[in-house]
Amino acid sequence: MKVGIGPGSICTTRIVTGVGCRRSPLFPTRWKRWKGPVFRLSLTAVSVSRRYRQSDRRRCAAVMVGSMLAGTEESPGEIELYQGRSYKSYRGMGSLGAMSKGSSDRYFQSDNAADKLVPEGIEGRVAYKAA
Repeated sequence: MKVGIGPGSICTTRIVTGVGCRRSPLFPTRWKRWKGPVFRLSLTAVSVSRRYRQSDRRRCAAVMVGSMLAGTEESPGEIELYQGRSYKSYRGMGSLGAMSKGSSDRYFQSDNAADKLVPEGIEGRVAYKAA
């Protein structure tokens, strides 16, 4: 079961579409109906320790750590030099750059021209974390 929708650090789905909320209030209802094992994945970005503790309290088995891993050597993307520091580009699948490269069908916008796409994510840079 996913806990939350669109609350990542690079995602703007909730802001753009007005859809998405935390799912904690739904837990008691769903637990009564579901008889099998449940693997909870917290979609709340855990870039701050407070959010990790919240996910831990909700007994999530895994958390999303995209921004924490985005600047590592193993993450995809080229290393960019910007103002004397090394960075890696970081973008959400709903960002304009990702949709123009092919993820627009995921957001039901595959028929739109590139200048008509409505982004649901942002693009940025994260500091390169060398090994």
